Amino acid sequence: MQTKIAKALAFILVETILSLAVRDFFNIAWGTGAWLGQLSPKWGLSFFIFLIIALLTIGFIYLALWQPARAQPLETKIVPLRNRLAILHNPLILILLFLPIWLFQYHIYGLVFTSPFIRLTVWMWTTTLTAFLLSGASSRALSGSAVLTSFTLSGATILIAFALREVSSYPFSLGWSEGNRLYDYSIYFGRDRYISDSSQVINPYLDLSRQYISGLPFLYSALTIWQARLWQALTNIVPFIALGLIVFYRRGQPKTIWFLAGLWAFAFLRQGPIHPPLVIAAAIIAFAWRRPLWQAIPLLALGMLIPAQSRFTWLFGAMLWAGVFSFVGAPLESGRVPRSAWARALLLGTVSALSGLAVRLFWPDEKAGAAYLVSSISESTSRQELLWYRLLPNSTLGPGVLIILLVAVLPLILILIYFLRAQWTLHFSQKLALFGCLTSFFVVGLTASTKIGGGGDLHNLDLFLIGLLFSAGLVWNKFGHEWILNRAALPMWMQVTLILLLALPVWAPLINMRPLADTSQIEELTGLLDPAELRPSNFLASDADVEKSLTSLRKNVLTAQQRGGEVLFLDQRQLLTFGEISGLPLVADYEKKRLMDQAMTGNAATLLAQFHADLKSHRFILIITEPLHLPVQGESSVFGEESDAWVKWISSVVLCYYQPSAELSEVKVDLLVPRRKPATHCSLPVEFK
Repeated sequence: MQTKIAKALAFILVETILSLAVRDFFNIAWGTGAWLGQLSPKWGLSFFIFLIIALLTIGFIYLALWQPARAQPLETKIVPLRNRLAILHNPLILILLFLPIWLFQYHIYGLVFTSPFIRLTVWMWTTTLTAFLLSGASSRALSGSAVLTSFTLSGATILIAFALREVSSYPFSLGWSEGNRLYDYSIYFGRDRYISDSSQVINPYLDLSRQYISGLPFLYSALTIWQARLWQALTNIVPFIALGLIVFYRRGQPKTIWFLAGLWAFAFLRQGPIHPPLVIAAAIIAFAWRRPLWQAIPLLALGMLIPAQSRFTWLFGAMLWAGVFSFVGAPLESGRVPRSAWARALLLGTVSALSGLAVRLFWPDEKAGAAYLVSSISESTSRQELLWYRLLPNSTLGPGVLIILLVAVLPLILILIYFLRAQWTLHFSQKLALFGCLTSFFVVGLTASTKIGGGGDLHNLDLFLIGLLFSAGLVWNKFGHEWILNRAALPMWMQVTLILLLALPVWAPLINMRPLADTSQIEELTGLLDPAELRPSNFLASDADVEKSLTSLRKNVLTAQQRGGEVLFLDQRQLLTFGEISGLPLVADYEKKRLMDQAMTGNAATLLAQFHADLKSHRFILIITEPLHLPVQGESSVFGEESDAWVKWISSVVLCYYQPSAELSEVKVDLLVPRRKPATHCSLPVEFK
């Protein structure tokens, strides 16, 4: 009975997705011409091909689920044909893996096929065909292991491509803070790129561990912005896969299975997203678990360098990783945790704690010492407003943090519970340690997600996500991969959960893939998109507009220099980093992310007061910024509170004393010069009046 219900639900789900995909494809095609109504020959033919494949898919699924005997003759014909073409399998698999990526991320039609149902349908087709080709050693059209392999390979390929989506030579910023973040990365190893007094203190708005890892490429003096973006993308890929390979290493297991497990770990953690330094620290700690103490202790000391120079939550989280998961993974002896396991866990936890605190207190940096540690904890926990509503559906993150987190982790939690109840025997103290550790990560992560500036993704749940991955690694280490290959012995709900475990991490990247299209391609999309979506502001500037904007910007900067004034790059500092604007002394003050942080705090006695004073005195002869606006939006808009804080403390203050002299609208940049008198309706915060 349960099997029939599962089949019925599966058929209804697939039929619904295909029907909605056909509807959305028709809506795209309709209105493109006058053939058969309002279809162009090109789009009409494309629609009918899509429709026929969808109908055939429904028919095949119906036969496979409800009348397998009638499907058998077809299977006996296509399987030998597949096996005779074995030499083509690998090239065809590569094509199928990259087809959705090419269509949705690198082809202009990625802006047309934005329907989640069309994208899911295309992914379903390519994944199924990949599984068919991977089943070459089987007498069946689709083997269970090939289906799981196909899901894992395709999902990881899409996620890798998604991480590479911003690798571009486009000189202007690709996001609100993307350009200035590249500037931050350059300071530690590439300060000589800037004209500045050697005594000038330049503090990037970035912790030391991210400065080291993200800044490494700036040791290369000829680094380009394309290369810098490629490095940032690779740091969001390679450490994650490496951590997965370390966590799921098990002596004697097939290397292919091991590699696939590493790819799944990458996909699971990228749901965060999680900052690469924390992933690298987790990899070092996980590697230390299996080493003898004389190797584990120095490894942990090394691993604690990263979290100790980052967020204090990382510091305490890494301490728990080192001790708790070593303890939970210890085998029982006569139903008890042996004393040696207790001793090892306590020693590893203590070494991690002392190493981390020593680095935090004594590292030769201005962000060290007990006073700074205490102040950072105090500021992080109390200085900014908590927006608890962002845990639930809201305008900033749609379903909200809680629901998105539930979707991301529920399949893995169900699998862990299954093993805890069925086969994974833990002592009560181990269960308590595991539950307490994960619960603390969960509570701290949720609380951090409610801080103003947060709640836009799951990155504050980083410790919790890695903790769950470690838990999965303990199960894997104990039971290996055989339970996956022997899926027939699993309950039906576990088989479904396993598919969801592989598929759900791909969902968000799949539907959010977009090409970096520019305004020169707008004409190609006319008639396919709503006119409102064809606004130039929704596209990158064309090469011609980029060069025109850079020429105008250089001219204005040169004029300002000749007049002997300071030029402030509030935004777009990467133009200085990569030499698009040269010969200009760096004004390190008032970088936009640091100003935003102060604006969200709302402490007028800090940096904001000095910023106001410098604007009022017209310290800067020219300011380069994103377009500044004054309307207040409220919580009904995306990051409404953050936007309103920026308007109150930054936009209103700047526009009180400065006005646009040039608007480079194609690249979303304004050039501001001092007003002779403050604006007539100057809306300064009351603290500055």
